Amino acid sequence: MTWCSQVRGSQRVEHAGERQPLSALGELAEPLGDVACRFRGGAARISFRACRWP
Repeated sequence: MTWCSQVRGSQRVEHAGERQPLSALGELAEPLGDVACRFRGGAARISFRACRWP
């Protein structure tokens, strides 16, 4: 079973040795694919993206 959680674009993560908001990393990310899941009791799809390390 796959699960997901909502995040805000202002939440920060560490990337390339710096803490950056998720919203700033969106343009650097490459699509990995979609997965069916459940969110708040309903059917949903989540799109995965990954940032490659420099």
